[in-house]
Amino acid sequence: MIEGQYSAGPSTSNPSGTNSTAGSGAEESSESVKTFANKCITHLPNELIVKILSSPSLNLRDVSACRRVNRRWQGLVDDHHLLARPYSRHLHHQPMPQAAQHYQTFTRGWLADFSDKGWELTAQLDRLLRHPHFPEIVFFSIAKLFASTRHLTCQNVETVHHSTQVRMASFSPDGSRLVTASDGGNARIWELIDGKWLKKTTIGHRGSVNNARFSPDGRHLVTTSYAGTVKIHGLVAGQWQKKVTIRHGEIVWDARFSPDGSHLVTASEDYNTEIWELDAGQWRREGVISHHDAVNFASFSPDGRHLATAAEDHTARIWRRNNRQWWPIATIEHCHNVGIARFSPDGSHLVTASADHTARIWRRDNRRWQEKALIEHSGQVFNANFSPDGNRLATSSADRTIKIWKFVDGRWLEETTIRPRRWWEESTRPYSFWETNAIFSPDGCHLAISSVNISTVGIWGLVSGRWQEKVILRNSDWVNDASFSPDGSRLVTACANNTAQVWLLKCGEDCDGT
Repeated sequence: MIEGQYSAGPSTSNPSGTNSTAGSGAEESSESVKTFANKCITHLPNELIVKILSSPSLNLRDVSACRRVNRRWQGLVDDHHLLARPYSRHLHHQPMPQAAQHYQTFTRGWLADFSDKGWELTAQLDRLLRHPHFPEIVFFSIAKLFASTRHLTCQNVETVHHSTQVRMASFSPDGSRLVTASDGGNARIWELIDGKWLKKTTIGHRGSVNNARFSPDGRHLVTTSYAGTVKIHGLVAGQWQKKVTIRHGEIVWDARFSPDGSHLVTASEDYNTEIWELDAGQWRREGVISHHDAVNFASFSPDGRHLATAAEDHTARIWRRNNRQWWPIATIEHCHNVGIARFSPDGSHLVTASADHTARIWRRDNRRWQEKALIEHSGQVFNANFSPDGNRLATSSADRTIKIWKFVDGRWLEETTIRPRRWWEESTRPYSFWETNAIFSPDGCHLAISSVNISTVGIWGLVSGRWQEKVILRNSDWVNDASFSPDGSRLVTACANNTAQVWLLKCGEDCDGT
């Protein structure tokens, strides 16, 4: 009965915690909530009302509407931080492990130094350390803080070194570790100890390491190399130990864990994709699927039951797992090589990006995948990323533009095109080498925009509903990769000058990169 009374349609991302959704649906939802409150549960004990409002069936819009019913409800929602839970669920955000410990060792000091608002926020969070939903509260609070900040500054707080250029760098799910991959044939794991990033482990390959990623629980790490090897390491008693080495016949371009960490998929130049399963603590090969040319990319759906692959044979394919076998269920064709095939966070959409200057958005309707939007650039589309809530998509192209599309009333509409001025000013390489990327922050309201041709990374954010540049991070050489920390407070850049640099984001008017 409660679900029916509270039905309000799809939820929308809103870091401010208020209902900004216009239209009759939102108005009807608000009225039904008021009627329900006044007739049914006005006289119920506070504890029961809180239990109702914290139900997993309620989304962000519902709880926001409940907050406006009367002062009593507003107080209950605010005091019990009930907006934090649906906000985190809506963004498909997995709360950071050991969030209270991370808050005390890092986040608290960063917030206190961020701004006066950050200092006030620490006083509130200090009283909530034992709250059962503290991870969601921290994530929600940081998202609101960033959303209300019109300008940011950046501070380079750490530089870690390799002997050759660093291809990529990323944080662990709890933000306490960092992995870097380099051309020198090794990946390194760094750990944040007493405010410093200290090297803990070096993982060697015979060829350049082009990818390194943590599993969703942070207990495993996968690395891939140009020598055709994939290595999985596991964390045992605080030490990283090699679990298995996977061998392909050619370069391995990509390897990713499934959302639950139980499977791993690889993508190789040898036309093959291998799927591995974690069974009783051991990694075992579950199957091999193939294209007619090199496989560039492979990724799991959010439920882990489907797999998307993208290849040089001008196709992307979707596979479904049944009885431990992977069966093809759809083939998507482009006019040129396909570099990306990525599911949306809820699995209802798929985006493909191609050298044919297009990205295409597909939706599953009645078990068939149908094209829903065509995104055209004047150059190769290198990457396409959904926002964490799945309501936006950013495509990056060799034409030096970023296009952002938004899902509105069941349709994908172009929201804006970003043309970073610095990309044109700092160009030193030919047009065709403009490999670009745009990564959403965990709150979905910011983008880190980078290119392998320039030394700067721009962070763009939504300000009064429009995308604008908030800060520029100035590196000393080309940036190969950029990635946000899980709480959005830091960014790591992988550079051609043999370093990875960790940046801290703060409130301010100007940024000199120091």
